Amino acid sequence: MLILLKPWTTPCDLLCGCLNFTDIFQTFIHSNDHWKPLLNNMQLLHECRDNHDDHFESQSRLRTTYRQSGTQGSTTHEDDDFESDDIAEELLNHLVSIDDSRSIHLSQSQTAIN
Repeated sequence: MLILLKPWTTPCDLLCGCLNFTDIFQTFIHSNDHWKPLLNNMQLLHECRDNHDDHFESQSRLRTTYRQSGTQGSTTHEDDDFESDDIAEELLNHLVSIDDSRSIHLSQSQTAIN
């Protein structure tokens, strides 16, 4: 990340006399607050993607288990997350919380820029 965020022309520009990239990166981040929101958003994006992948992998395993066990009947299952009667309300609440979070991050970014 230091290579992407810190201006440099030679490797010596990155190290600034330090031998450890972890220490110099932490120093750089603490002295340049405008990169923190970007890094936090990147971390959040990766966490969301990981959770998404984990969720659908577990759902796939669950469906495979049901098929292998010979369960017949409907294609949906009681513990399927998408079978809830009030899914529309849950989804709407989730979208509102995402929008609120985005608004907070945008206002913090604007404040940091100004």
